[in-house]
Amino acid sequence: VHGEQQERSMALKMEAMDLQGTQNWEAALSKWNDAISANPSLAMLYAGRANCYMKMKNAKAAIADCEVGIALNPNSAKPYKVRGRAYRHLGEWEKAATDLRQGQQLDYDEATAEFHKQVEERAKKFFEHHRRQEIRRREKDEKNKLKELKRRQAELKKQRERERAEEEATASSAFPGGMPSGMGGMPGMPPGSEAFAQQMFSDPEVMAAMQDPEVQALLPKLMSGDPEAMAKVQSNPKLAKLMAKFGGMFGGGGMGAAPHAPPAADAGFQPAFNNDVD
Repeated sequence: VHGEQQERSMALKMEAMDLQGTQNWEAALSKWNDAISANPSLAMLYAGRANCYMKMKNAKAAIADCEVGIALNPNSAKPYKVRGRAYRHLGEWEKAATDLRQGQQLDYDEATAEFHKQVEERAKKFFEHHRRQEIRRREKDEKNKLKELKRRQAELKKQRERERAEEEATASSAFPGGMPSGMGGMPGMPPGSEAFAQQMFSDPEVMAAMQDPEVQALLPKLMSGDPEAMAKVQSNPKLAKLMAKFGGMFGGGGMGAAPHAPPAADAGFQPAFNNDVD
């Protein structure tokens, strides 16, 4: 910027300030525009026009001019002070307090000091208010997370119960008419052997074997003590292995070793459960 332009911009600045003194804001704004056009690199001109915008209640335009002024000269106090007033006008108390604090550090003046004090007090209240809101928001989020966790746990529990019920229903379907309570209908097993039945139903190998049509057809006959079915166990490795597994579940000595078992059942099943099957 040449010397003539600098002088012209200063002259236009003085005219703009005189017009502001008469509250002729539109005419003052025009002079500020001309002054900036003559010397666009001078930070104080943008701060002056920003102050004129504030008189016209255009805080956003004032903030934009102050940001240009601060970019041109970060050590100029006036852009911070004017922007602080603009933020206060918009209700952004914390930003206003920050800018006014910075402006006063660069160039303290009594006129701004009282205004700055009021803004700081209000900003502190807003800060505390926002802090409490943030605490409540976090507490609410934690409660919602805990509630969602409990809901998922309950849903998972229901799903597992449904799956268990389906497994038991599948196992029962292997026996025509359903599985007798306590497996009391199987020779060699005393009534009330629910623990054995539960162990049997939870064994994947047993459950898989029970889906075999041959096993499904033979098991009811074995339960009734059919001698022909018992003989088939001896000649069928698959059935012998399954019966041996039943015997191991029931105590390792075969179902025929169970107390109170009928003698015929002992004689029929004991050899099959003691065979070693690969």
